[in-house]
Amino acid sequence: MKKITKLTPEQAEMLPRFRSEWFGWGTNTERADRVRAEAAILAMRSEIGVKPRPIFVWCQSPATSLLALHVLKSEQWRRFIRDLSGETPSDLGASLRASLWASLGASLGASLGASLGDSLRASLGASLRASLWASLRASLGSEWWGQHEAYWIAFYLFFRDVLGVKFDENRSRQLDMWRDIAQSCSWWWCYENYVVVSERPTVCEMTEAEGKLHSEDGPALAFADGYAVHAVHGVRVPSLVVERPESITAEMIAAEKDEAVARVMLDRCPAAEHSICIIRAQATG
Repeated sequence: MKKITKLTPEQAEMLPRFRSEWFGWGTNTERADRVRAEAAILAMRSEIGVKPRPIFVWCQSPATSLLALHVLKSEQWRRFIRDLSGETPSDLGASLRASLWASLGASLGASLGASLGDSLRASLGASLRASLWASLRASLGSEWWGQHEAYWIAFYLFFRDVLGVKFDENRSRQLDMWRDIAQSCSWWWCYENYVVVSERPTVCEMTEAEGKLHSEDGPALAFADGYAVHAVHGVRVPSLVVERPESITAEMIAAEKDEAVARVMLDRCPAAEHSICIIRAQATG
């Protein structure tokens, strides 16, 4: 099959609408569609030969999901599971990654021109996932990002569903599984006996043009359990910078080691600029 290297005018007109639709899925704040999410995860497990139905543990955010995982991976819980089943729960993340993710890209990529679809990839992947990962990097096991994987799922769906590119039947079916999860929940972790799944955020404010988390009057990303990320044009900042800018002082800005954060603080409190110059002059003697 000849590679697609250029969109027709009609297809080019459809791309922004398709991107906007999937941007909406990636930033969705409606409650999770638990039935659809669980069905897709069960289908994935079946795809790699894992038949027993696990216990689904739903949490209010990726942060409390990690708390649940900490308990589930503790030695006390392991002993409890061993007493029940005689087995130690195993992490299925590596198997899912090898069977349903890495090979998917290799299979579908053969039909696609390398230069197409960049606008679908750029916005959601970097900002949303990185903002959560920055504070959850000590996570346990292999996590999947649910709605925050919309960027790469949309890339392949556009070629299949809009441009009519024919994919391998098995890989196309697996792509549908990823689509269903992205449209129904947030992050999730898959183990042999249980699956931990996070609810969607209650707030997700992003600039669609920049593809960056941004809110000047509250959290840019927040979950029902109180976990929140404050960001201005993609720069993560302490909550007071957004919610109490009047409390920012010149001393605080001068002491801030992250230049990007300091710039945001100064933008929020421009009157402090003169005092900062004095403070820094005094510090350098």
